[in-house]
Order: sequence, then C-alpha cells, then structure tokens
Amino acid sequence: MEKGTAISLYEGERILWQGKPGCSWRNLVKPSDILKVPIGLLFFLFALSWEGAALSVPGLWGLVAPLFGLPFIAAGAYCSVGRFVHRRWQRRQIAYVLTSERILTVYRSRLVCRFYHTLRYLEKRENGDGSGTILFDKRPVDWHDFHFTFFNELIREREYEYAAIDDVDAVWALIEAQRRRWRKPSAK
Repeated sequence: MEKGTAISLYEGERILWQGKPGCSWRNLVKPSDILKVPIGLLFFLFALSWEGAALSVPGLWGLVAPLFGLPFIAAGAYCSVGRFVHRRWQRRQIAYVLTSERILTVYRSRLVCRFYHTLRYLEKRENGDGSGTILFDKRPVDWHDFHFTFFNELIREREYEYAAIDDVDAVWALIEAQRRRWRKPSAK
C-alpha cells in the first residue's frame, strides 16, 4: 500500500491479498487500442499538416491560425501515445486489497468497496503469461459510453476491475472462495 493510505478494517476482518496493477509497457496495451492508436496517429498527422499550412499564411491570420491547431495536436498526441503515459501514471496510484469481507480498490485517497455477497458479475481475462484482469459488476451502459468512451475506460479501470495483476488465478481463487463462504447460509 502507498504511504498515507490507511484502510479501516472491520472487527475480525483480515487482509488476504494486496497488490498493484502491472505498469510495464506490455501491460498497458489493451485490445481496444488496436483501432484507437492508428486513428489518433492519423488525427495527429493531420493536425501537424494543418499547423504547417497555418504557419505559412501571411498577415494577422498567420499569427492566429496556428493557435487553432494546437488543441488538435495535443488531442492527437494524447490519443496516439499519451494514453499509455496517462494509463501508466494512473495505475501507479491504484492499490488492490482483498479482505475476508470486501474487495477494495484504492485510487489516490478514494476507496471503492464491494462486498462478496453483492457481486452479480465476475469475469476473469487471463493472458498467456498468467497475468490478467478480473472484472467486477459491469458498469451500466448509458449515453456517456458512446460519447466519452476513452474516459469511461479509465474510470472502469479504477473502479470496476483489477487490471494487469500478475497471478490472476491465485486472486481469482481467493475471490471465489470468499464468495462461496458468503453464499452459505449461516448455521443457527
């Protein structure tokens, strides 16, 4: 856990596992990037050509026109390469904790908590090297998903999944064992 990040445990609750998402460049690339990166690169190249043409315009418009291209250059750079830098920066601020009662995700000072008995959806996506991602409760689809897909992807990674964990099978087994434990009716 990060320094300064404290988690209050319930009485009798204990930490079973804690970890962080993988931050290697190999772990940062997602299948959705296959289309997003080339489109972002084309957008970036178009913005650069716009900027080059705008710089050659004489007069006052030649001073103002290049300013309009700067946001497009920034957006193109972010969509093609900057997304990986931002994803890495964001993942370095995430900590995952499995306790005997809850599934916790700590992002900066924000704590997202799930109880095992409330999980309705659970999916494991395993890579060939044993690492993988565990998805919790699918986020409801709304109109933002179609307009702000990129930002929703970042939110999902912080709140709805354990992304790029090294030994996904071991973490999956812990979660499943706790789910079974909490599903059993208590003996009276």
